[in-house]
Amino acid sequence: MNVSTTMMQFAVVAGSAFVLSACSGGSAPRLDAGERMSARGAAISGRGSAWNEGQNDVQAGQKALGRSVDRAADGEKDLRQARDAVVKAERKIQDAQSGRVAAEQRIASGQAKMQQAETDYRAIRSQPSVLPPLQ
Repeated sequence: MNVSTTMMQFAVVAGSAFVLSACSGGSAPRLDAGERMSARGAAISGRGSAWNEGQNDVQAGQKALGRSVDRAADGEKDLRQARDAVVKAERKIQDAQSGRVAAEQRIASGQAKMQQAETDYRAIRSQPSVLPPLQ
């Protein structure tokens, strides 16, 4: 039950009492003590219902706020972990690129040594034999 429903109920009760008093004749009799207490009780009850609804809304809002704060903290944690993972991946890429450059330099150095060895071997083979030819 919301505030407007409660207010409407009160208005109906009060309006009914007013209409009944207006229809009764020339002099409008006042509400007796029981009718006044009943009308006042309806008004107080409406306020109590509104209070309870408000209290329920506050509690539900506090729970939703807590869940939202928790989700935000989880998201921030995930973001920190993702940033750390990006830094780690960038470091791996940089290390791999440095390793690649070193490997390419080693390959080039090895190929140069092989070519020099082939050149030296050809030079040795082109020299006259140390032993006399066999006859």
